[in-house]
Parts: sequence; C-alpha cells; structure tokens
Amino acid sequence: MSSQILFRLRRALRYVAAAAGLAVVIGYFQQGSIEAGLLFGLAVGAGVAIGLVLFEVASR
Repeated sequence: MSSQILFRLRRALRYVAAAAGLAVVIGYFQQGSIEAGLLFGLAVGAGVAIGLVLFEVASR
C-alpha cells in the first residue's frame, strides 16, 4: 500500500474512534447503562465509517 492510502486510512480510523468514543459517553449518560452506551457507540462508529467510505468513493 502506498503511504498516501495508509495516511487516509489512519485519519479515517481516528475519526471513527473519536466519534464512537464520544457516542459511548453520550449513550451512557442518556440511557444510564454502559451496555446501551456501547451499543450506541457501535452504531455511531459504523455510521461514521460508512459515511467516510462513501465520501472517499464520491471524491474520486
């Protein structure tokens, strides 16, 4: 893999991790349980990952 692709992949993973982490905290305080927070974080992380993939595909 080229270094440019690896850079984009690392940047995208940071965005997904940051969004999922923030969503876990928000979900925990909204629902009052860590299980609900983790599920909410997983859903948001997946949504952000799909959005980034679609953005990269559309930008090419």
